[in-house]
Amino acid sequence: MSIYKNNISKLFTKISFGVFFMALTCISPSGFAQIIDGKKTFPIPQKNLDAKKDTIKSNILNNRFRPVSKDSLVSKKDSLAIKQDSIQESGTLKDKITHFAEDYTEVNNQKKYIKLYNKAHIHYKDIDLTAGVIYIDYAKKEVYAGRILDSLGKPAQRPVFKQGNTETENDSIRFNFETKKALVWNTYTREGEFGLVSEVSKKYNDSIMFVKNVKFTTAKDLEHPEYYFLSKKAKIVPGKKIVIGTTQMWIEDVATPVVIPFGFFPLTNKRKSGFILPSFADSRHGFSLTGGGFYWAMSQYADLKVTGDIYTDGSFLMSLASNYKKRYKFGGNFVFNYNNDITLERGLEGYQKNVSWNVRWNHSKDAKSSPLSNFSTNVNFGSSQYFRNTNNYQNAINPANTLQNTLSSSITYSKRFANLPVDFSLSLNHSQNVNTQKIDLNLPEFNLNVSRIYPFSKNGRKRNALEKINFTYKMNALDKISTTDSLLLTPKIWEGSRMGVKQYIPISTNMKLLKYFNFQPSINYTEVWLFQSVEKYW
Repeated sequence: MSIYKNNISKLFTKISFGVFFMALTCISPSGFAQIIDGKKTFPIPQKNLDAKKDTIKSNILNNRFRPVSKDSLVSKKDSLAIKQDSIQESGTLKDKITHFAEDYTEVNNQKKYIKLYNKAHIHYKDIDLTAGVIYIDYAKKEVYAGRILDSLGKPAQRPVFKQGNTETENDSIRFNFETKKALVWNTYTREGEFGLVSEVSKKYNDSIMFVKNVKFTTAKDLEHPEYYFLSKKAKIVPGKKIVIGTTQMWIEDVATPVVIPFGFFPLTNKRKSGFILPSFADSRHGFSLTGGGFYWAMSQYADLKVTGDIYTDGSFLMSLASNYKKRYKFGGNFVFNYNNDITLERGLEGYQKNVSWNVRWNHSKDAKSSPLSNFSTNVNFGSSQYFRNTNNYQNAINPANTLQNTLSSSITYSKRFANLPVDFSLSLNHSQNVNTQKIDLNLPEFNLNVSRIYPFSKNGRKRNALEKINFTYKMNALDKISTTDSLLLTPKIWEGSRMGVKQYIPISTNMKLLKYFNFQPSINYTEVWLFQSVEKYW
């Protein structure tokens, strides 16, 4: 979950609980409350506002945040009615502000403000803000945004704030981009399956934010969630932690007895390495510690997790798993499992020790990174007994593993040439019967194809039988090995190896006889190379 991924010092602010994001600020309470619904939905104590500032702002908002005619706008001194414009960089702003409004835009250079009404939109650096009405006071370095009434007299066009990959929807916003202080009313935001609705949010600086009456829910409808956790107040430190007070669970807006007195949640935008605590269990191998290990966030492209199970009778399991991905290049995962299974105690009749292992590797390449080549893997390879061990953790969470009768693997690389009629592929294939423990391997299989060629054609013309002569070429080389599970990874595996190469060249042409008959002679040449020989003596 991200909270203010970008530098808040640019203009607006964004925060989340895994998605808290707050930005900008609202118009002065008296004026803005009239814009939203004519009532002071979220009254602000007047003692917190400057009296002179309230008077000026209230006059501006009450007089100018209502639809007016074009004539009245043009006739006003120091006012200009336009549809789209931009504010040039000045001493108070560090970049241009591009703005637009459907009904009207009013710019007052003397008092240094911009007022936009109906489908208002402003763009500043990497920030986009849309709302029913927007007021920019670039002399006081403040921005106000809120809703307007539609034709039925209902509030419409909530302010929507976008910065980077974060988007929030609010009822009203007020923000000072010099002090970085902000007030936001009724914020609706979502990231993934998690949603957040806060009644009032107050941000003092880049490191501290206070939220009042905040709802946490995974419901799809944020305005009317079926269930949520309601916290009266919360303190947020972006990128570090979130602390909540008394929190209660509500279902269909009915309070439940589920209450949390307080809570503390660490927040981070990056993966962290650390130990994985094991759990205590009991099984046929005795008491055990299962699932313990270490997680290593190697880089932004890959991670590594090593876990293991230890049993009191000496059995143990070890698992190594890694996920990797480079955007627009490739991605995949690798899992290696090793199982040392002991039955009864050493020295007793029926004592057995079985070692089994399994490797899984899936890799795919983004076709856009290199359209002429491809590399992919789908590997499921290992001991036949691995999936027959009911004590294995993988089999415990997925019993269907014990029902597998065959395992198969494939590793393939293919290549085409842009300026040549040639393509080839190289693959390693594996097929294994778990019941009979028979294994068939192709190590490797090579295929080469040459597209149709007209060796006697000039400039692509094919006028006679000689110029129409064409041929293709195909070659298949294979080393096939048949072995058993007990001989796997031993030198004896090569005793069942059979190697060979097959080449195929079809040649053909086309000609007309007596103007009415087509004659298509062809020759097919096939050649097979075998690398085994048999010697017999009498």
